[in-house]
Amino acid sequence: GTDILQINYQSKQPDAVQKYFELVLFKSDYPAIFPKHATLEYHKENHTLYISMELPHPDLIPREKEIIKSPEDKKEIVISYSKKEFVKLYNDIIYKIILKTFHELFSADKHETVDAINFSGWVKTLNRGNGQFENTHIASLFASREMFAEINLKQVDPEICFRYLKGISGPVLSDLKSITVPFTIHQRNGQSGSA
Repeated sequence: GTDILQINYQSKQPDAVQKYFELVLFKSDYPAIFPKHATLEYHKENHTLYISMELPHPDLIPREKEIIKSPEDKKEIVISYSKKEFVKLYNDIIYKIILKTFHELFSADKHETVDAINFSGWVKTLNRGNGQFENTHIASLFASREMFAEINLKQVDPEICFRYLKGISGPVLSDLKSITVPFTIHQRNGQSGSA
């Protein structure tokens, strides 16, 4: 039951801490089309939570900026984002998701079981060479509770904030350029959680 989970979470039992934060992530509010998949691992010795999380592919983001009615024949005209506008939009969405994840997890951690979060975000991409889907890691961020507490999320630019926290990613996230995977999660039960 939840009570047992709470007690075990408070006493920093790794499985319970992982489960607790999986539940927090699962309750997070996102558009239905966004993937909800994350794998978590808690290291008790350094009170760090490792998260490998799927991020939305650029193709999931609508390209239409607005629909206007033509003055002459009242037909609907679809105005799409320019390439430059879409690059900015996708960057903002991804950096906001990452910052939101840190904010929600630290906020939910009432017993301060986690001192730091190490996050790796990936997108499921099709390798045109072999026709196989692969997980392409596009952004990673490590931040301590202390560092993150200094951030006023209401006032920041998501990308500048990500860079300020020394996050790693390519300049244009929608290019889906792979970064070095910062860590590998070896879950004891071999399960990857759906969050």
